Amino acid sequence: MPISGIPKHFVLPTDLHQTNTASGNFKSAALGNTAAAFFKQSNNSHIQKLGKALENIRSADLKARGALNNLNAGAKKFAALGSSAIEVLLNHKLNDAAKEKLLSKLKNIDLKAQIKNERLNLKQEINKANSAEDLKNRISEANGKLHDFLEKKGFSPVEKHLSEHALPKHDAEYLSNAKGHKVRINYESPSFFQKEISEAKSYIHDHRIKGASRQVANAALHGAVGIRNAIHLAKQGMYAGTAKLFSKDSEERTTLQRKAGKQRDMRRLNNAALDGNSKLAEKFDKVSNERKEALGKKLADQGYTEANPAMASTDYTTRKINDYLSQESQNPKIAKIAEYLIEAKNLKTSLKAGLHNGIAKTAGWMADKGLTVHGEEWRNKHERGRFNALFKKHTNNAALKGDLEQEVKNQKGEFEKLQSEQKARSERQQPAQRDEEAASQPMEQQQQSQEPQSTGEQSTGAQLRPQSAQDAGTKSSD
Repeated sequence: MPISGIPKHFVLPTDLHQTNTASGNFKSAALGNTAAAFFKQSNNSHIQKLGKALENIRSADLKARGALNNLNAGAKKFAALGSSAIEVLLNHKLNDAAKEKLLSKLKNIDLKAQIKNERLNLKQEINKANSAEDLKNRISEANGKLHDFLEKKGFSPVEKHLSEHALPKHDAEYLSNAKGHKVRINYESPSFFQKEISEAKSYIHDHRIKGASRQVANAALHGAVGIRNAIHLAKQGMYAGTAKLFSKDSEERTTLQRKAGKQRDMRRLNNAALDGNSKLAEKFDKVSNERKEALGKKLADQGYTEANPAMASTDYTTRKINDYLSQESQNPKIAKIAEYLIEAKNLKTSLKAGLHNGIAKTAGWMADKGLTVHGEEWRNKHERGRFNALFKKHTNNAALKGDLEQEVKNQKGEFEKLQSEQKARSERQQPAQRDEEAASQPMEQQQQSQEPQSTGEQSTGAQLRPQSAQDAGTKSSD
């Protein structure tokens, strides 16, 4: 919703998330004002009296709302002071941060009350309109006065609405260990739920939805977030409690703690979404960076290093089988079960590898024939898919020998080789594509791009050419 014409939203410089913007204009006259102005411009004295009566009713309503606004502001101040008094009784003092917060809250209450009173006073002026034209002029004047008032209070027109703030999208970053366990250490983008809540809240704010409609919409959004946060909190407790059952440096404990931390982060982001896109974007960047820093340090201490995002991770069961079969003492029955399990897993990976191989070959053939511009992209994608399927098969087989780490190391080298081959192939095809594009240009364009050359002789045909051909650049010599 781009901003055009009269500014509708005013914001304080300190309000970076536009959560306390002030409406900068009166969009239209109230129904009572319209009716009163219509009746007062009548030639009938009785109808004029009816219009005056509507004006008086509206005026009384505005005065009552002004008194109620002052009373409400006083009650909010009393509540704020009361909560601070309780803190003083409990802690015997009010620290600097609490004092600053209290003063800011009292100032904000005063500011909102002043804006509300100013709007009510301007509505009183609008209410005095004696005709439809007068009503229109009074609304325009009231908008100008309101703009001046807000600017004096430190407000300025917003440059971008909440719904115009783009939500972030980060590239996934991974770490992996010697056994091929790959872990993503950051968040890529807000969840679908968070985006929906944020967009809805931004829409409510940008369109200045008020009254019962706003209350119902906000209640629905807060209710949805409350239910979702309760689920996240339950999951967080479950993961954190289960993590304590495993040893301190085990993979299971680290994984469960990581999942518990994610549930906590989701609750923080859900709450931020209730303030619109700007707050969610900032909170998401902060939460993602905090997770990346904390998780990255913890995993680095456990031997994890930077991983290639395009390369697959080894399966949990594969790593556990490798750990067991690398021991000196083994139960033959468990080893046999592990072998059957690996065979079943390999059947699935072999099917996937065959499927990717077929698609990669077809896409490569189409790319070589020039049948589609996406052929090379599809071929590279499915070649990586084939490699990752075979990667799981090779690591599964290596786990049966207790030699998983060496196989992972070998596969990393093979994957780097594959990526180098794909890059070299793409570089070879780029000049060829440019040559094909040049060859496909019409012959007339090629002739026009060449400079005309003068001949050393005069031909009869040159003399017989029309003047237009000579004007086009054809030269003859005497």
